Amino acid sequence: MGIKYNRLIQFFALSMVLFIAACSPSKKAVKTDKPVDVIVKDTVAVVVPKDTTPIVIVKEILTIGLILPLQLDKHFEEDSIPDSEPLIIANSIPALNFYEGVLAAIDSTKKLGLDVRIKVIDIGGDSSQTSKVLSRKSLPECDFYLSMIPSSNNYMLKDLSLKLKKPIFIQQGANTQMLDSVSNIWMSIPSNITQLKEFAKYIYDSQSTSNFIVVYRDVKKESDLANYVASIVDSIAGKPSTCIKVNYKNVSWSGLQNKLSKTKKNILFIPSSDESYLSSLIAKIKSVEEQYSFSLCGLPIWEQFETVDPDILKEEGTYIFGGVFIDFSKQSVKSFRKSFINEFHTDPSAQAYQSFDIVNFIVENFSKHKADYSKYTSTSTLMFPEKGFNFKEVCVGCGKENVNLSILKFGDYKLERVNK
Repeated sequence: MGIKYNRLIQFFALSMVLFIAACSPSKKAVKTDKPVDVIVKDTVAVVVPKDTTPIVIVKEILTIGLILPLQLDKHFEEDSIPDSEPLIIANSIPALNFYEGVLAAIDSTKKLGLDVRIKVIDIGGDSSQTSKVLSRKSLPECDFYLSMIPSSNNYMLKDLSLKLKKPIFIQQGANTQMLDSVSNIWMSIPSNITQLKEFAKYIYDSQSTSNFIVVYRDVKKESDLANYVASIVDSIAGKPSTCIKVNYKNVSWSGLQNKLSKTKKNILFIPSSDESYLSSLIAKIKSVEEQYSFSLCGLPIWEQFETVDPDILKEEGTYIFGGVFIDFSKQSVKSFRKSFINEFHTDPSAQAYQSFDIVNFIVENFSKHKADYSKYTSTSTLMFPEKGFNFKEVCVGCGKENVNLSILKFGDYKLERVNK
């Protein structure tokens, strides 16, 4: 079912068609003043005008293609009740936010002097329609492409990248395998595996004298994550079994307690998304906290848990991580959010911040380095105010992945970024 989205959709309905089609080049003609030469002959002045050829200023054109699940056809199909406001499909709202973030970025980079244009490729709302659109022989020619398709459909972009031979920015993936065989794909949010690796590395580097334990159950996902975390910590430490693995289902609390240190801080990696299990484990930890010092390390989903008291997570020095984190205390974020709300009367979603950052990164680097992508660097972004993106090749001649993420700690009523 669709929902009404008032101001956002009014703007979108009026502007989308204009941006789908390629615009004509922006030219500004500036006429010079007409200085004159005066020739005196027999007291008769003859005025001879100088060359008045207009000076034409032509901006360099940068075209960005947006591969978005806007589902425009579906909007009109379901809008069976004629009224003054168009209908919008609820699950297309993230794509609309992404689109508006792009427009905001183009506006913010006008000072760089490029004529930035966008071409929209609507891939619909399901895998079959996406595949059909991306397999077309003819797609708009652009300098860069930004994709917002589900990570499960990223494989569809491999052949497309070979055909287009231009950089395609995707949001995220479970791992970097798809980047191994293509050089034109840029992953703007670190893969799940990279995030876990960088998280484990940060925790060990910042607390290397602690007692490291990874606690898991006989659940494949938990077991796989536990093995991976332990291998990362052991590798960085250069010593096997630096990170102790404890199968909680097999040994229960008493077995875990036997591994705790009374002289060192106990860093417990708990790679679980089971809220009730985490609650019960924290209750056990609270019962012995006078004897031991703890710090808990978990997954991004912990932020969404409703039955786990954030104050307790703060007391236990709990860390999580995330590829997307918006720090609303930053002035740049406040300004972006205020402008968005003033325009559309609604809060921007994470997708608006993401596309704003990506387009700023592209425009700023293109204005300096054109297609020499090896020189592309990043400064401050909304999501990474200190460092921005940090794109690295996953192997020689392979695609690039942004390896910057946020390490977060539970603070007073909010999460705080602890890495810079």
